[in-house]
Order: sequence, then structure tokens, then C-alpha cells
Amino acid sequence: MFNVVIGTQFMEKFLFKIAKQWIAGNTVDDALISAKKAYKSKRHVIINKLGEYHTSKKQINTTMKEYEKIIGSFRRWKIRGAISIKPTQLGLSINQKEFYKNFEKIIQTARNAHVFVWLDMESSEHTDETIEIYHSFFSKYERLGIALQANLKRTEHDLRDLQKTGAKIRLTKGAYRENTRIAFKSRKGVDDNYLKLMKMLFKNGNEFALEV
Repeated sequence: MFNVVIGTQFMEKFLFKIAKQWIAGNTVDDALISAKKAYKSKRHVIINKLGEYHTSKKQINTTMKEYEKIIGSFRRWKIRGAISIKPTQLGLSINQKEFYKNFEKIIQTARNAHVFVWLDMESSEHTDETIEIYHSFFSKYERLGIALQANLKRTEHDLRDLQKTGAKIRLTKGAYRENTRIAFKSRKGVDDNYLKLMKMLFKNGNEFALEV
């Protein structure tokens, strides 16, 4: 299943405005139809495949082909959209070598089509690894962004470090169940931290997106 987030262009400093609408579709074609309709209405889209922790080559190869189809369709239809990928969809659950090999292919395909790629943040066990991946690939492809989660207490520190490198950030509230030691558990705690991080983005951010 795929999700399509739809927003509107806000100002040049932003990649996307605050996310306005999620639309689910069962297939790549469903997602692309939604994306095409949104773009005709002068709205921007991010297509995100649901599911994670792929451990079989078959799952990974299927996901690769689906994202490559999305990128190709964006190019063919001249849609200014983006894809959002979870590292464990491309083999990080197997090992880093498998992921890097597959993500390199996606980045090359995206570069040829001038498509923006978001690197999604997953559960906290992968946070350090995902940031490391981002640094490795951002030097090769500037149309690459990373999601950060406001529910994690460490995110303020991560955001400060990433801003120093000119990173492109998508701020989310976070959907993973985490330990109280490392995460805000109450809605107010998450909301307060989200607001704090958002202010940091407005003050010091390069290009960024807000997802609520």
C-alpha cells in the first residue's frame, strides 16, 4: 500500500508547505493517479510506500521496481514530486552493504529524473544509522532530505548538527512506540517539542518541510 501526502507550495524557502492530506492507494498506479491529479491542481506530492523491515531479496526488489516506476512516471508526466523511502525497505535489515547498493541505484535514477528523495526515519534503533546514511549520500545528491521525529528527545541535538551541513529536513511528530527514557510520551510533550524544533527550522533552516 502507498500513501500520498499532498501539500501546496508556500514560499521558496520551503520544499513543501505543511502537509495537508494523506491519500492511500493499494498500488503504484493508484498513488500515481493521485499524484497526477494533485499536480494538475498545482499541489506537490510525496509518495511513500507503507511497510518496512524487508528481509527477503524478493520484497526488496519489488520495492525497488515500484520506486523506479514512480520516479520514471514523475519524469514522464513532468510532476514535481518526491518519494520517501524507509531504509529497511531497501535492505538495511539485512546489512548496510545491501542497503547502500540498492539506495545508490535509487539515487542515480532520481538524479537522472531530477526527483527529490526523502530518507524516512524509522524506530530509534536506526536513528544513528539513518543520519550516517544521509551524510554519505547528501554529498552526492543535493535533492535528498531526511525526516526527523519530534517525539524523540535527541532530535534537537540531531537537528542542530544537520543544520550545520545545510541538510534538508522534514519534521514529523513520530509514529513509533519508544521508551520513556528517550522519547516524549504525552501529546503535549511531543507537541511542545515539535513547536520548538519548528522554530529552529524557521530561524536557521535551509530547505525544510513540516508534516503534521
